[in-house]
Amino acid sequence: MKRQHIVLSETNHYGLVGGLTTLAKAKRLLKIETETFYIFHYCYTKKEPFMMKIRYPIGEYYDSLSINEYKEEVFAEDDDFVIITYDDTCDKDCLILTHKP
Repeated sequence: MKRQHIVLSETNHYGLVGGLTTLAKAKRLLKIETETFYIFHYCYTKKEPFMMKIRYPIGEYYDSLSINEYKEEVFAEDDDFVIITYDDTCDKDCLILTHKP
């Protein structure tokens, strides 16, 4: 995994889901009017484990009509956020999303 784009979407059936995509595909997803996607550019090196933390609810903090540049933030114990980790043991390019209310 290198320079990637993380795509997140909230669905009624599955809740918050995410995956990895290319820049070209991310730009196409932004044009879909029937669904809301939150896309983050994330630059990852294999020197450290992949982990992102983003504020929740996502729609209040991030723009769904553009690619958000991910910046590492410090969260307080009572902040509401989602932890996103990468796991390739069960499926290729699998993201695990853990909501920490």
